[in-house]
Amino acid sequence: MGGWRLPPHIRKAHWHRVRVAVRDEAGVIVGDRAGQQGVDWFYELRWYPPTPVNVSPATTGPDPVVRKVT
Repeated sequence: MGGWRLPPHIRKAHWHRVRVAVRDEAGVIVGDRAGQQGVDWFYELRWYPPTPVNVSPATTGPDPVVRKVT
């Protein structure tokens, strides 16, 4: 497998909208995937923490990058 890879880095933490199916009391999905928002599914905000990307287990991680916040 060839090709270009991103160098090791830490992906920034961020909020993400996730589509969630409506479930009954037993946890079984009710409704249709192509159904209506608010009836069959809804969006929920979830926090994605900082994530190492392309870091091998043998290393401790990429060098830290300090960004100036204005």
